[in-house]
Amino acid sequence: TEMHQTEGGFLKPLIFGGLDGILTSFAIVAGAAGGSMPIPVILVLGFSNIFADALAMGVGEFLSSKAENEWILSERRRENWEMENYPEGEIREMIDIYKERGMNHEDACLVINTMAKYKDFFVDVMMAEELQLQVPDEDHKVESMKEGVVMFCAFASFGSLPLLGYVIIPAIFPDLHEELLFTAACVVTGLVLFGMGCVKSIFRYVFVSLRWKRLLFYFTCHNCDLSRVYLLCYLYISIPLKNNDDSAANWFVCGFETFLLGGCCATVAYTIGQFVDGLVSEA
Repeated sequence: TEMHQTEGGFLKPLIFGGLDGILTSFAIVAGAAGGSMPIPVILVLGFSNIFADALAMGVGEFLSSKAENEWILSERRRENWEMENYPEGEIREMIDIYKERGMNHEDACLVINTMAKYKDFFVDVMMAEELQLQVPDEDHKVESMKEGVVMFCAFASFGSLPLLGYVIIPAIFPDLHEELLFTAACVVTGLVLFGMGCVKSIFRYVFVSLRWKRLLFYFTCHNCDLSRVYLLCYLYISIPLKNNDDSAANWFVCGFETFLLGGCCATVAYTIGQFVDGLVSEA
């Protein structure tokens, strides 16, 4: 039996949730460090924001996935109605599609007329070939719920990493200076971002033919801010759509570009924190 990667279905919520979580948390840490805020303020702002945001992201992922699947099923019902009321037109459309892909007329007619004998199967084929839609399973709500849970867990767990250093390290080294705590948070965040980029490169084939439709559902259900819009677009564009044999060799590039993304976000947050702190001090 040919082996296939089955983990790719949760790759998007795992990577996006982890990236958004750790960058959101690290942006709070960097901004607070730039603004010279005390450690208790950093922890309160960080953990309260991370877990509230993780819940919102998980619910939004569930709603967007569920809305997408319901829309696909409505399209399938429409195709099924057309097949029942106007089968000749549907068969002709499919023959034209197969001819455009290189089949001669006789072979296309043979293949399509054979598949058309099995209505449910043929409707699913029309969904894939004509509309580029993959029909979800009957338990699609359960799968949507799983995606929401993965999003919540990824956001909360990865988002907690930059903050844990402010809890664990002072307990072990109580005399350590606060600047070193921020340095430790930078190191941990950088390593995690690089590792997530490397993991993303392992999945050399992720079937996401609905990527831009999914984006529209996601933005609508999440009411995303600009940073998350950019993050999700970056993720969807960077996940390969082809089985590229060189992708595994580019694990370092994937890790480094994810690391640079986090560095840019942290630089912006730290700079703004310093700027605002300077304005408040002068006032």
